[in-house]
Amino acid sequence: MNKEQVIVVKCYGALQDYCSTKDYTLMLPFTSGMSIEQLRVLSIKKLNFEQDNFPEGLGVKSAFATEAAVLNKTDILLEPQTLSWLPPVCGG
Repeated sequence: MNKEQVIVVKCYGALQDYCSTKDYTLMLPFTSGMSIEQLRVLSIKKLNFEQDNFPEGLGVKSAFATEAAVLNKTDILLEPQTLSWLPPVCGG
């Protein structure tokens, strides 16, 4: 019996307003070799399913990151892990 692998996405900032879990995380199906852009599409679909009013532009402009680096949309994920989904911010 194969256990489905998942990737954990922690939502921060304005993204938390659209995440339905208490700990602001998304559990998404993982496939080795998926790109960050594919993860973005899955994440946006998940929040669109949970919240009718999720602004897709927020998801498109937000960045994914590990504890060490912000990831590019072409970066490839080889193993399940926990990533942060960071909305754009501005400030002084």
